[in-house]
Amino acid sequence: MKRIISLILVLLMVMGLCSVTVGAFNYAQNGLSQKYKMEFILAYGLSEEDFDYCRYINILEYNADGSETSDEATPDYILSYFTMGDSSFAYAAEAIGDYVVISNSINSPYEIALFVFSTKDNTVFTLREAWDAQLPRIEEIMNFTGERIGDVNYDDVLNIKDATLIQKALSDIDTIKDDGIPYVTYKEGDPRCISDFNRDGERNIKDATAIQKHIVGLAF
Repeated sequence: MKRIISLILVLLMVMGLCSVTVGAFNYAQNGLSQKYKMEFILAYGLSEEDFDYCRYINILEYNADGSETSDEATPDYILSYFTMGDSSFAYAAEAIGDYVVISNSINSPYEIALFVFSTKDNTVFTLREAWDAQLPRIEEIMNFTGERIGDVNYDDVLNIKDATLIQKALSDIDTIKDDGIPYVTYKEGDPRCISDFNRDGERNIKDATAIQKHIVGLAF
């Protein structure tokens, strides 16, 4: 579902038709989807001559303290889509922290095309770098761009309901929409699917048990 939502937002923003505020996140404010393109390109290490060869979309504007963004003020951070030159359309994924991030637009060679741009110090972070640095509100960004591992009912919360749903699915009492994850590069320890909470490469009762232990603070 998030893949579909993000794709729709991207298409609307490209046409300049989308200006949506949800909480303190601002989606392509006033349709100015390329508002910070030059600033991003320079911070990325390119030159002004590269402007016409880069694709950039300003997806989310947000402030570290959760305050509203506005036309008059520069936001603290921008979640951006960015590619250079030719790119192809496909789904690709990367396991980052507690999440699997799925990008519906990728570079060639394939890589996640989502970045966090800090306007205060003109720094561009990949999503992994942003997670490792624990930038403000990174959990919210990860929830927006991907899926939390183990959150099999997709309500953005990991709790006993997810463990129960896995148990039911294993007993054929219920079903889970849990397709394989289209990794850019699969690495040992990456979950094979969202329900693979213990990351052993398959969905089984061990995942439900691991979620139950995680919820109460026990090692699994």
